[in-house]
Amino acid sequence: LLQTEGMEPWWFFLYGKLLVRDEKIQKAERILDEISARISKGNNSDTAAFMILKGEIQLARGNSAKALDLIEAGVKLRHDNYTAESLAHYYSRTGDLDMAIARYREIIDTRKSFGWEAQEYWIKAHYILGKLYEKKGNYEQAMIYYQNFLDIWKDADNDLPDLIDAKSRLTKLKELEL
Repeated sequence: LLQTEGMEPWWFFLYGKLLVRDEKIQKAERILDEISARISKGNNSDTAAFMILKGEIQLARGNSAKALDLIEAGVKLRHDNYTAESLAHYYSRTGDLDMAIARYREIIDTRKSFGWEAQEYWIKAHYILGKLYEKKGNYEQAMIYYQNFLDIWKDADNDLPDLIDAKSRLTKLKELEL
């Protein structure tokens, strides 16, 4: 499907981002080449797709300074939950928990993407915030975000890994409270 002539760079970006997160960097680089070949001059969305995917690849390769510059530049060109999540992920991955928390909270606060595909990042931001707060030792906030995540996905399939993990983490934190 991605090889069809009319496919916009943005769709390649979404696939490439998944590849990077799955540690398939060489495949993601081929997708980056495809985006480069399809960029329409002056199209901010196309340019953002290229820059952010290149930043995601740089981050995966350990080039965090270069990654941040690329991702931030891309987010300036196109700001939605797809791009904002890349920036939040950057801070989480590089260990800046406070900035990661701030960025994931922005995703939750905007709610701009609710009602279309990018709402997945809004939903998962609750789960990730739970993990970040837990990592910081702020168990009260962690429990709030885990519970919010579970409430949002109350009708989800019970075998989803993130759902299973959130339930387990919440149970353990509640036991610590006792």
